[in-house]
Amino acid sequence: MTQKTKKPAAKKPAAKRKPQTPPRPPRAVKAVPPGPGDELARVTAERDKLAEFKAYVHARMDAAGVPVDPDGPHKAEGCRVGGRLDLVLAAWRHQQEQKLAAPAPPPFDGSTPFLTTTAGRIDKTPTPAQESAP
Repeated sequence: MTQKTKKPAAKKPAAKRKPQTPPRPPRAVKAVPPGPGDELARVTAERDKLAEFKAYVHARMDAAGVPVDPDGPHKAEGCRVGGRLDLVLAAWRHQQEQKLAAPAPPPFDGSTPFLTTTAGRIDKTPTPAQESAP
């Protein structure tokens, strides 16, 4: 019996690397028109998000003490949030008007040495030089 010996396979020369090219942009996928179930799921999810937002807004207004069901033009339309927001905005506008109507403090003229020299210090106590100043 003679054994056949395999000859070692000749090594192939290393393949040259191709220069890297930028990746191709993804191919456009054909849009499949949504079925009736897809539209229902989308609208239901949107409704649920809006209900969550409405609950959040009402909870914030409840915490702020805004009346729950104020009278106004929005109530006739069945919208409590609009009436509550009108109250909040009216109070905010009133506060802004009060700020604008308040007299401005007199301008600082620097005539008080204690205030001008200790403005940056934490303890605000007069220094020995200030105590001896006329």
